[in-house]
Amino acid sequence: MPQSPHRLTESRTILAESEPGYRQKRGRVVAAGPNGMNAMTVDRALLAEACDLALAGKWDAAHAIVQRDEDDRTSCWIHAVLHKIEGDAANSRYWYGQAGQFYESFSDPSDELRAIKATLTY
Repeated sequence: MPQSPHRLTESRTILAESEPGYRQKRGRVVAAGPNGMNAMTVDRALLAEACDLALAGKWDAAHAIVQRDEDDRTSCWIHAVLHKIEGDAANSRYWYGQAGQFYESFSDPSDELRAIKATLTY
């Protein structure tokens, strides 16, 4: 059974240049999924690490991780929380929109990061 292109796994999907669905994006080769969506899967452990770094106050390190894939909804969600912590509500709301989440859902960013991590480590 084929996996959803949005399923988070610890593997990466790469197509050769000659294969259908090949496209170049931000300097990396990715597989195009249905409707041209990014089919490259995201490393769940790395996103969980971004949550841990943010909880430890290492904002820049967490931010560097989530910026690696700005098409992934979980990366965008963590990105949103980071900007909430930073106090940049407008930027945070943008990333919540990209993630399909809501700024108001959690009042405490630490609780939100723990909830995100729980979804990554189930």
